[in-house]
Amino acid sequence: MFQKICVAGCVNDGDCLTGQFCDTDAHCQVIPCSDNSGCPSQFECAALVCARRDCDRDEECEQPGFCVESKCYDTLGVCDLDIPVP
Repeated sequence: MFQKICVAGCVNDGDCLTGQFCDTDAHCQVIPCSDNSGCPSQFECAALVCARRDCDRDEECEQPGFCVESKCYDTLGVCDLDIPVP
């Protein structure tokens, strides 16, 4: 069973994750597309929405780009301890 949680709405596209936009109802939505030209760097048009590119190596990403956990990003990932917050 899923539990609903409240999250802050967006005011502009900068409040959303890369590959998303802020709609008129203040919700972040994935960017719709018809080809790769409408998608941000390291994304491609898949099933009519922008999705992060899959990869096995950095060379498969738009350069400069990096393959982090099989997805393309503009920057390298960081390692962090997985410590639960009380």
